Amino acid sequence: MAYRKPAKELITNGLYKIECAEKCYDEDSVEYDKIQRIRRDFGLVSTAATTTGSESAFEDLKEYFDGLE
Repeated sequence: MAYRKPAKELITNGLYKIECAEKCYDEDSVEYDKIQRIRRDFGLVSTAATTTGSESAFEDLKEYFDGLE
């Protein structure tokens, strides 16, 4: 049986990677636009107090980042 990370951990790790990538690009670059599209597609919102996203997006996000590594 495969170990499954809690959804909160998945989304937090994914948002950390997204936020790190955002810092690497200018806001008017194509790469930055791609990152923002990922945020919208997965319904990701990050604030100082909370991290939210749809439950079905957690596994999709994990698969996406696993594919990048």
